[in-house]
Amino acid sequence: MANKKHKLDAVKDNQLLAPKKEAPPAGANDNLVDEISENFDRFETWVIENGKYILGACIAVIVIVAIVFIGLQISEKSKQTAMMKLAQAEKIADLEKILGEVSASAPGYDAALIRLAGLYKAEKKYDKAFDCYQKVAAGKTDAYLSCRALLDSAYMQELAGKKEQAAAIFASVADSAGSPVDLRAEGAYAAGRIFYALKNTAQAKKYLGMMDPVKATTQQSAQWASLAKALLNRIAK
Repeated sequence: MANKKHKLDAVKDNQLLAPKKEAPPAGANDNLVDEISENFDRFETWVIENGKYILGACIAVIVIVAIVFIGLQISEKSKQTAMMKLAQAEKIADLEKILGEVSASAPGYDAALIRLAGLYKAEKKYDKAFDCYQKVAAGKTDAYLSCRALLDSAYMQELAGKKEQAAAIFASVADSAGSPVDLRAEGAYAAGRIFYALKNTAQAKKYLGMMDPVKATTQQSAQWASLAKALLNRIAK
């Protein structure tokens, strides 16, 4: 019993010696409420004083969004209209007129240029056909189409009697590692063929021997390489 009493006395002493938690000062909560209320009042006053500016900013944002949306709609409609005009044009005069009116980024622009080049070629206007193909090649909207157009522009130079210029373009396609393999093989054969006609045997052998039909990875490149090899064998005799 004495020990139990002693323990109770020790607990009471510890409670008396422990630091007492301070109660929040009277009115602290009221002060916090007042501060929040004052801040809200100040914000409300600021909104009232600057309401017209806030409203103007909101209206400006809405107007900008509307303008951008309308602009996108007009742009899309304009592209569709341009595409239809380009697709429907068949004569040289019509194609020339429409191509001069629409943007080069319009869908179907390159296809229309290629059609126009074909019409020029049919009329033996090789320089104009060359310009059309060069525009397609320079646009680089599609790697294969660009390279194909470059080769076709070289054929126009050859038809126009500009064999040196044609050979240089064909050779540039053959030398480009980025060119599709089929078109590289075609360019190599064409360059070698023209160099041979120009009596430039060294360059002719270089390009005619560039592609090996045995190592060709596609059927078309194999055909061009076979033609090149046949001509190379005739030169060697």
